[in-house]
Formats: sequence, C-alpha cells, structure tokens
Amino acid sequence: MAAKCATRSGFSTSMSSSSPSILNANSVADRRRSARLQSFTRKTTRRVVTGTDASLVGVLQPRLSVVVVVALLALTGRLTAGINSTRARRPAAASPNVTVTVLSNNRYNAKCLDGSPPGYYFRPGFGHGLSSWHIHLPPGGWCSTLASCADRSATFLGSSRADLQKENPYRNASYGYMGILSAGPFINRAFRNWNLVIPMYCDGGGFWGTAGRTRVNDSYAIYLDGWNTLKAVLQDVMDTRGMAAASRVLLSGQSAGAQTVLTLCERMTDYAPNAKPIKCLMDSGAFADSNDRLGQPFFQNMARDLVSLHKFVGESKCSQGYPPDQQWRCFFPQYALPFLPRSLPLFIVNSLFDYRAQMLGNQLSPTNRTYSVRCIAELLRILPNITVQSLVASSPRQLVLYLTGKQVGKECSNSEKLAVLQAGQKVGKFVQQVRNRGKSSGAFLPVGMAHCVTAVPYWNQLKVDRVTMADAVVAWYIQKL
Repeated sequence: MAAKCATRSGFSTSMSSSSPSILNANSVADRRRSARLQSFTRKTTRRVVTGTDASLVGVLQPRLSVVVVVALLALTGRLTAGINSTRARRPAAASPNVTVTVLSNNRYNAKCLDGSPPGYYFRPGFGHGLSSWHIHLPPGGWCSTLASCADRSATFLGSSRADLQKENPYRNASYGYMGILSAGPFINRAFRNWNLVIPMYCDGGGFWGTAGRTRVNDSYAIYLDGWNTLKAVLQDVMDTRGMAAASRVLLSGQSAGAQTVLTLCERMTDYAPNAKPIKCLMDSGAFADSNDRLGQPFFQNMARDLVSLHKFVGESKCSQGYPPDQQWRCFFPQYALPFLPRSLPLFIVNSLFDYRAQMLGNQLSPTNRTYSVRCIAELLRILPNITVQSLVASSPRQLVLYLTGKQVGKECSNSEKLAVLQAGQKVGKFVQQVRNRGKSSGAFLPVGMAHCVTAVPYWNQLKVDRVTMADAVVAWYIQKL
C-alpha cells in the first residue's frame, strides 16, 4: 500500500521501489539525477502555484516578507540555533542506517490491531544532530468499522509482524525516506542528521484509540489501543535511545498522523523535558467539517464512527472540553486548535484544495479520488486568479452561480463545485486561526490539490512567492520570522 500524493497538474509520486534513492552530494551521477529532478519539478511547480496569492499565509505576513527572505539568504551559508550547515561542515556520508524495534514487553501492554506488539523505525542522529530529535507520525487513513479494522489487521497498517512490515515504505531506507525525512544534504539540509523516530501506525485510529480488546466475532478479536502504542514507543525512545536529554524536538505528522500532532504536541514535554524548543508540524491534516456533494457530512459521520469504535483518548484537553456526544469534533483541527496552548509553536502545510480531503463522496474509493482530481483541476483552470484571501472572504454559492452564468465547468456538477469551494474555504479559515496564534505559528498553503507534501523529493522545490516549502519550515523552526 503506497502513500500517494498528486499536484494540481496531475503529476504524482508514490513511495515504491522505483522512486529516487537518497541523494549523495559527493556523487556525480546523483548530482545529474538531482538536476533532472529539479528541472522536472520546477516545470510542475510552476503549474502548481499558478494563480496563488503569492504569499505564505501565516508565515510571510506582508511586513515580514523581506525579513524572511533575508533570513533565508542567511541560511545558505549556515543555519543558526545549532542546526548544522551542510556547506560549512559535511560528514563523509549521511546516516541511512534504519533499525526496527518491536516492543514485545512494554509497560502499557500495548498492541496493534492483530495483537502483535507496537514498534518503530529509528535512524540515529550524527554530528550536530546528536541531541536533536524528529518524531514523525505517518499517514495511513483510518478504520471506522469492525469489519474494516479486521481487514486492516492483516496488513502492515495493523500489525508489526515482520512478514507484513516488509510492505511498509519506512522499512526501505532508500525510498521510504524522502523530503523532510531524507538523510541527503541536497534534499534535507536542516534535519537530515537528527535522530528520527517513526512509530508503526498499526491501530487504525490515528494513535487515538483506548478501547482495547474488541471482539469482531466469536473467533476473532482486534485491539483498538492506539494511544498506548504511541506512548509505549515514546517511552522506549526516552528510556533506551536518550530522548530524555534532547535539546530540541520537531514533532511532525502527515494526513492521519498530522491530526494526532495536535493531541500529542502539548504532551511531548513528558518525553523530552529538557528540549527547547518543541515545535509541531502538520502536513495535510486540515480535514474540514464540511458537506459532500450530496449535502451529507461524510467526514463528520466517519469521525463519529471512529470515536465510537476506538474510544478516543480522554487525556486530551479537547476530549475533556466536549461532552461525550460531541467528542467527534476533536477529529477536526478547526475545533481542536483552541484547546492547544498558544505558546506551542505550530506550522501547517496544506493544499487549499487537498484532493484527499475534498467532499466528493467516499474518498477511500479510487474512482472517487480520480474524480475529485478531475473536478478540482477544472475549478483551478476556470478560476486561475483565486486566492486564499479571496476564497475565505467570498461566498462559495455566489462563485458557483458565477461559474454557471459563464457556462463553464463540465467535469463536475454545481453541487460538487460547491462542496469543493466550501471545504477549501474552511481550510483557509483554519489557517487563519493558526495565523492568529502569533508569530511562533504559521503555514505554507499553496492553491493546489496535493496531499502529503513534506516527505516527497520535491519538498524543497515547491514554491510560493519564490520561497520553497523546505526553507519556510526551517525559517519557522529557527524563528527567523
């Protein structure tokens, strides 16, 4: 099962054996391959960002644009705050040594869906990154029914069994680690030598479940124990890997993992008490509580089923802030964010029209995903000058009426256009919420439809206002804003 991302132009990349390996800066062949990749990505990126508002919403505030550019220029020579410079000091080789740890005996007695123990992938830091830690929560969707969780338990997304984990992209050090996870200096100059921990996502509930052993039928039971699996991993990393002495921490997540970032962010001090700073990055986790093309709350209904089945963690401030029948709201960042202390730095990476988060029906269906891509791509063609600000300030219904009057848009109906625009508007409003938290938080929000963009080869090529996503993330982390 591959984690797949697509741009608004239809270009996509997936984690497979044919994907580019980690680049070695000392290899001529790798330099040539990197040049080809960059050339291709620049062409794609121009199509991705066409029609954007030429600003980083929440990061490049108008009065700070020049400051950020100057700060990013400074980064070309050295990175401040202890983050290493690949130009100033470059180790002989990167550290691609990834090990797998399975926690057969853990204090929480935590289990994956199939009853196997939890585990994690670990790549040790080196050089200036020895005391720096990057915890990454992977994508993988959810299971919201007993039947779907039982099916999932027979895959690497529901088990730590070695024969199933062979299919896990993170099992392969060459193609599972791209973008912000890469150890290559061309791709990831800032975080490449940090200690990297990737928990196995094997519970189907976004690491939130506390229901424990649950019977599917008379002969089979599953374990909905995501919160304990995550705590078991972090406890082991703290006790045996040295994270208790971490000087700085980056907590990141993608898609399903990104939503858990909000829950875990305020608790990371329990596992890295000396780290300053601890900062949190969400990639493609801004799912909107919006109706689908039939006027039905598809994701809300799924969120209700998830909470009911997995019994979402009651330790979070969000769960404690809502009555039991309203705890599904914690699935949506727009409702969970107010419970996060404003002092915690947060960065959002999200496409305004993320095709996996759009309300065009069951997005677990490949047919619907393909349909969503066509519909969103058409909207972006016929509204080439739409911006984040203009969408947030406008009426999606009026936009649909405008499109109808122009007699444009054959790929999707008016109700489908309305669903796309309303969901995009809610994503924009969520990013505004983040912006209002102050300068310690921000976002990178291209007007496109890609999903999961920080752990892909072109993460340092995608630009808004001539600033790459990679440079924006680094500038936010070292507070050069």
